[in-house]
Amino acid sequence: MICSLQRMCFSLSSRFEINFLCDHDDRIAFHLNPRFTESDIICNSYMANH
Repeated sequence: MICSLQRMCFSLSSRFEINFLCDHDDRIAFHLNPRFTESDIICNSYMANH
């Protein structure tokens, strides 16, 4: 899978998040949350029911 995203953020934004969901439910397969004011990038994934 290839995914390309382009978006401009407002200058006052401190973070945003992107969630890729599993097929037929609300489980999040991949979570990305850059936090500009903290200089952190949070990534979580869901694999094999964990």
